[in-house]
Amino acid sequence: MLTDYDVRQAVEFESHDAPVLSVYLNVDPHRRTVEKYKLALRNLLDKADHADPEDVRRMHNYIEMGYNRTGRGVVLFSCAAKDFWWAQSFAVPVEDFVFVSFRPYVRQLARLLDTYERCGVVHVDSEGARLFLFNMGVLESVDGYLGEEVKQHRSGGWANPRYQRHEAKQARENLQEAAEMAEEFYRESNTRRLILAGTEKNVAKFRDLLSNRLRSMVIGQFGADANAREADIRDKALDLAAKAEANEAQ
Repeated sequence: MLTDYDVRQAVEFESHDAPVLSVYLNVDPHRRTVEKYKLALRNLLDKADHADPEDVRRMHNYIEMGYNRTGRGVVLFSCAAKDFWWAQSFAVPVEDFVFVSFRPYVRQLARLLDTYERCGVVHVDSEGARLFLFNMGVLESVDGYLGEEVKQHRSGGWANPRYQRHEAKQARENLQEAAEMAEEFYRESNTRRLILAGTEKNVAKFRDLLSNRLRSMVIGQFGADANAREADIRDKALDLAAKAEANEAQ
C-alpha cells in the first residue's frame, strides 16, 4: 500500500549531477500478456536517452525478477549514482511513459492520486447498502447496513394500497439508516469522492437522503444488481473515476 512517506520520497528526491530514470508501465493483465509488457518496457528504455545504464539494468531486473505480477500499473524511479530506488505496483492502470531528468517525474503519479485516492462506493438496494472504500484500487475498508426485508406481496396483496405504503415506508427507512451510516463511515475515513451503485430508482432515493456534504462528493453512478460482486463494483468504479477526472481536466 502506498504511504505518505513513499510519496514524499518520490517528490522530494533530487540529484544535481546524476540522471534520474522514471518509467510508468501498464501491466494490466486484461490488456497485456507478460511478454507484451516486457517488450513495452524494452521499447520505453530504448528511448531513454542519457539514462544511466545501471538504472536501465535495474528496471529490467525488477520486471524480470522483482515484480510480483499482481497489479495493473508499475511506477519506477531510479538513480543508481545516488543509491535511490523507488518501485510501486498499483491496482489501477497507468500510461506507458519514460523520462530522464534530475528528479523523478511525478506528474502522472499525482494524477493517479487525484483520480483514485480514497474513493467511496455505496451499493444500495431497498433493504440497505454496502459501503466500500477503495484506495488506489485496493479495498481498504467495508461496512454495510441491512434493514427489514422489503417484499412484493402476491395474490392481490401487493395491489392493496396499505401494503404498498408499508413496503415503501420500510424501504425508505432502510435507505435512511444506510445514509446515516454512510455519513459516519466516509467522514471517519476521510473519503474524497463518492460513487453510487444500484438500480436507478434506488440510487435516486438514496441520493436524496444524503447530507449536502456527501452529495457534493458524488462524481457519478452506475447500475448494479443486489448480488453484484465486489470485483465488478471496483472495476466499474475505477472506470467511472477515471472518466470523471478526465472530464474535470478538460
